[in-house]
Parts: sequence; structure tokens; C-alpha cells
Amino acid sequence: MDTSDDLRRQLDQAASTGAPFRDVLGLRERLAAALLAEDRPLEAITELELALRMRILDGNPDDPDLLNIQGVLGRALTEARRYDEAVAVLTQSVRDRTRVFGRDAHLTLVARGNLLRALGRSGRVRAALVMADELIADRLRLLGHDHPSTFDARGHRAQLLDLDGRPEQAVVELESLLADRIRVLGEGHPVVLSTRHNLATIRGRCQHPARAEIRWELEQNYAAVAEALGSDHPETLTALGVLAEHLMSSGESAEALPILDRIIAGRTAILGSDAGPTLTSRRMRCMALAADGNLAQAINEAGDLVDDARRALGPANYETLLANLKLVDLLMTLVDSDPLASEDVHSWLESELVRITRADVSNLDRDNRVRRRIEALRDAAAP
Repeated sequence: MDTSDDLRRQLDQAASTGAPFRDVLGLRERLAAALLAEDRPLEAITELELALRMRILDGNPDDPDLLNIQGVLGRALTEARRYDEAVAVLTQSVRDRTRVFGRDAHLTLVARGNLLRALGRSGRVRAALVMADELIADRLRLLGHDHPSTFDARGHRAQLLDLDGRPEQAVVELESLLADRIRVLGEGHPVVLSTRHNLATIRGRCQHPARAEIRWELEQNYAAVAEALGSDHPETLTALGVLAEHLMSSGESAEALPILDRIIAGRTAILGSDAGPTLTSRRMRCMALAADGNLAQAINEAGDLVDDARRALGPANYETLLANLKLVDLLMTLVDSDPLASEDVHSWLESELVRITRADVSNLDRDNRVRRRIEALRDAAAP
């Protein structure tokens, strides 16, 4: 299979030699797919947007290839954590595929699954859960209980439950899904490994007295993923991030910091410094620094993070809001703990409070923790 570098060279050569329109378009679409497979969504988005415009210029709005590129663009925007854009593109994708192929067509079902994932990650978890229930019902009706696509929809629903603050329920559903996948696919199937990874990830967030047992399980899960995929694979770094998150929740932030440094270095090298997962890891590092008593350093790094997130993802992005809230919380902690905090610190806090309280969170679920926190700050700042 050609790498993105190979395809980039082929595309440049085709464009410079005046190759036919469709040849150039096909190479661009293959390049975008390769970039997305290599976990480089920001670069993939650039190529996909160009390919989509080229398809539109070709004149057939119902062209299956155009509808495919539209869906892939939505997925890339989700992976890049540009959630509002992803929801808009994928909503249109569902509408177009329903019109052209019908509600029960495979391609429409795929688009519906992509849309509910983007919705959930954007903070609109309740709407996504409703869609997940509808999708599971349709896949059961059309494909049966043991079809891989039905299993996928059940896995997405479990992840949404976790996002909704119900990890215990998510664990129950994932345990059932894991048993079904082992029964149908066998113990050694890659999808079974992925399900085990997701189960360990979410179980680590549950309230459980046996913290050492959970740590051991997460360490074993990381070792298994690293052996299967390699130490630098994005899924391996995600498994390592879950271990770091568990250490932080157990009061062992000093142990989490070198792990987070390794994750940030790996994600920067693979995905880039502006990628959503890289920025999320930096936010976790700020939290670990503060918990370990390095408040001033945490604030400085959080300030840089907010600037980078606003530039890379946009001021209204959910990840940007999370980063901005963390900076506000850290600054408030400093001001509350140090009566002699400088005027610069007070001014910085004031400006960040103004920024965060002006954020539009009306699209988030009413009980979303980010929305509740921002609305509480807004109420406190009201005259």
C-alpha cells in the first residue's frame, strides 16, 4: 500500500504534468485516506476539502463518490476534534445518504454512526444516546444480533454512557459486548483486543476501592496493546494515557507526569503539536502539575495551551473550552491561596473569566459539566 508520502509525490507529478481531472482527483482522495489512516487528520482535512470541492464542480450532487468524501471529511473533522464542523458535515451526510440510498442502506447507517460519535464528543451526549439506541435497533432488525456492525453500535453506546458520567453502566455493557465478541470472533481477534482496551479504560474511571488492582489491570492492558500495535501507536499512547489518568485520580500525580511527557512527545511526533489528542495530553499535564504542587508552572503551561487550542481548534471548540476552564480554575486557586498575588495575575484571571463566560454553550447538554461550570461562573460574575 502506498504511503501518504508516495501519494503526495504522485499527486504533485500528476498536477504538474496536466493529468486528467479524474486522475488528479482520485490521487487526492487516496492521499486523504492515507493521511487519515496514519492519524494525521489535520492534513487529511485539507485534502478532503479540496477533493469535495472538485467533486462538487464535477456537477452531480448525488454522486456516490462525493457522498463518500463528505462522510470521510466528517470523520476527519471528528478526529481533529473540530466537533461543530464535524456535526454539520455529518448531519448533511446523513440527509444526503438517506435521500439517495434510503434510511436502511449500509452507507446511511455508517453515516449515522459517525454522526452520533461526533455529537457525543462535542458534549451533546443525550442526543447522541438517542441516536445510538435508534441505530442499534435498526442494525438488529437489518443485520441481526451477532453482526459486527451491531457490535460496533453497542460499543459506541457504551462510550457515550462513559461520556455521560455513567462509567459503571458503560462497563456492564462492554462486559456483555466483550463476551459476545469472544463467542463470535474468538479470543485472539484484534477487535476483541480493542474491546478489552476500552473496557479497561472505562473501568479505570469507576469508583472502586481496589485501586491497586485497577492499576495492575491498566498496566497489563497497556502492555498487551503495546505488544500488538507497537509502543508509538496512537492506541498504545491512549492506553498509557488511561494509566496516567488513573494515577492522577489515585493521588499519584508525580508518577503520572513522566508518563504524560512520554505521551505528549509521542503524539507530537505522530499527530503534530496542534492535534486534539496532543492538546488533551497537555491539559492533563497541567492538572498533574497542579496536583503535585507546581501551581505556577501549571498556570504558565495552561496559558500556552489555551492560546494554542484557540488557534488550532477555534475558540468555541469543546477541547478549547475545557482548556480555558482549567486555566480559570488554576488562576482562581492561586488568587484564593495567595492574598499577595500580583495585579498581573488578577488581570489575567479577569480577562479569562470574561472570555469563558462569553462562550456560547447553548449547544451542549444542559447537565454537561462544562456547560454547568461556565454558567455558574457567568452567574457569579453577573452584577
